[in-house]
Amino acid sequence: MAALPSLLCAGLLCAPTPPAHVRIAFSRAGAEACVPQAALEGAISALLGYDPFAGRAAPDREVELSITPEANGFSARLTLRDARGTFLGERTLAVMAGGCEDLTEALALALATAIDPVRLAARAPVAPAPAAPASPAAPAPVCEAQAPPPAPPRPAAPPPELTASLGALGALGAAPRLNPGALLDLTLRFPRFALMLGGRADWPASASFGGGNVSTALLTGEIAPCFRAGGFGACALALVGSETAAASGLPGSTPRAAFYAAAGARLLGEWTIAGPFAVRAAADLTAPLTRENVLVGDALAFTSPALAIAGSLSAVLRLY
Repeated sequence: MAALPSLLCAGLLCAPTPPAHVRIAFSRAGAEACVPQAALEGAISALLGYDPFAGRAAPDREVELSITPEANGFSARLTLRDARGTFLGERTLAVMAGGCEDLTEALALALATAIDPVRLAARAPVAPAPAAPASPAAPAPVCEAQAPPPAPPRPAAPPPELTASLGALGALGAAPRLNPGALLDLTLRFPRFALMLGGRADWPASASFGGGNVSTALLTGEIAPCFRAGGFGACALALVGSETAAASGLPGSTPRAAFYAAAGARLLGEWTIAGPFAVRAAADLTAPLTRENVLVGDALAFTSPALAIAGSLSAVLRLY
């Protein structure tokens, strides 16, 4: 503790300053008899070499001193203010397992340091180096590090949604000419992913051939895993089902059904109308994996193109 005034003196270059005049305001909850004010002021005056509590009617600084008994000693809080009441600093002391004399000495040194550190440093004697340690050094005060505040909880992921949709489509390339159809889908939606399962029915569409008509129709199931970004999505698309070909006005013609499979991609956009209701627009591009050839006799009446396109507009209902 004797090194503290020396450090303060070194920091201030030991510049001469006029004597300080202070007033001590006591608050001693249960320690009234332990630290008499006169004894404390006398100890401070002895350390500084002058009486800082006399000489002026109005002090230029005030020390608020609060002493509280603890289980193993005392704790004291020192608050320094100037003549205008401006806060200059604060310090807390803990005197453990000591008597009133130890508490008075510790308070006197702390208050003398706060009142006039330069004069205290000038009067502090240089302690001689001890020949040998007489007793083990007191343990250094332990500063308890405050734990960092807990990280804010991550927002919970929204639950998946299940929607049902029913819509109309127009297809080109799945039949001899542009044909209408219908879509029915169930979609399980996550924030960034969706899985669509459903069915597609293309009404028969015909074209003239050899004095009659040749028509085809599709009935398929579909699966489409999608990547979502807001109300838009890009999907891989697979269709599996049957394609039925028929002819009318031609002798010896009979309807025939064949296996149909196609793969491709789908782009879609969805917009909420109100509450659980929304509207969805989609565009499909597919390539048949099984191409249907419709023959009348030995003549080729229709063959499936290498690519087919379809556009749809659906009403969407969010089930949960």
